[in-house]
Amino acid sequence: MSGRMLGLFLVAAMLSTTSAAAGDDNWRAYLRLAGVFPEEKSDYAIPYALAPNDLKLDNNVLPEVGFAYFLNRRLSLELSILCPSRHKVTVSSTGLIAGHFDQFPVALVCKHYFRPDKELNPYVALGLNHTWFTDVSLTMAPGLSMDEGRFGAVISGGFDKKLNDRAYLNVDVKKMWSKSDIMESGAKITNIRVDPLIIGIGVGWKL
Repeated sequence: MSGRMLGLFLVAAMLSTTSAAAGDDNWRAYLRLAGVFPEEKSDYAIPYALAPNDLKLDNNVLPEVGFAYFLNRRLSLELSILCPSRHKVTVSSTGLIAGHFDQFPVALVCKHYFRPDKELNPYVALGLNHTWFTDVSLTMAPGLSMDEGRFGAVISGGFDKKLNDRAYLNVDVKKMWSKSDIMESGAKITNIRVDPLIIGIGVGWKL
């Protein structure tokens, strides 16, 4: 299943769940526009004379959705889904474009709110992400691929600014840790850590 199809499936599943719970103030949905800024690192790739950290990724701007369930006034669980983000791969030492891939991160975090009775309510969060790597097209050599994905940590912080009884302005900053092996005909030749910083701004509303 491609990253885009998996993303649509997860969004549809969460929408059906939250629509069934509409009217329950414990549920909240978010829609954000997010900048995705990889802070990439890579190992030696001896067959291709690639030095450490020689692979660079470009940035992207994409929509992100989130669905939160409030356990109490200060704690919530939020599942956030970023649309698959395509990144161009460049060899920094030569400037050559080495292909592209999509990353599709899904994060589940526990958020702690500091001022639940105030209009401006900041929070911090800690959790896990799983990032899938799909639509891989690496052109350094034939037969290159990436493993499909792994779990990693995520931390975030931000705030909800109350607009009215049901709507909020939301600013959210997440740091994710994610990596993938790059393989040639199934044998690992290097790995790349994407480790994106994701900065989003949007709206939230009670369901």
